[in-house]
Amino acid sequence: MYSVPTSKQTTFVYGPEIYEKLILKDHLLYKINEKVDFSFINEVCKDLYSSNKGRPVTNTPEMLLRSAVVQYLYDYSDRQMEYEAQVNIMVKWFIGLNSVLL
Repeated sequence: MYSVPTSKQTTFVYGPEIYEKLILKDHLLYKINEKVDFSFINEVCKDLYSSNKGRPVTNTPEMLLRSAVVQYLYDYSDRQMEYEAQVNIMVKWFIGLNSVLL
């Protein structure tokens, strides 16, 4: 009969290598990413998160700031932003969802 697959192959679809091939170098979000370092927000927000409760904060504040930038630039509603983060490869890459499964 048929065997049930035990693992999913997600590295091909969501791996950084695919982004290198699909990202447009002349896109506005690519240019912003080259010029602006958004990592400062992680340090600014570190006191807002508990150090001994829950999961550790990685770069969630940075992802939220990047999402807000995209939402402002393209005048997306919250629902539109959620949709674009799921299907738009440039938005997904800019926000930092290149290794996160949706």
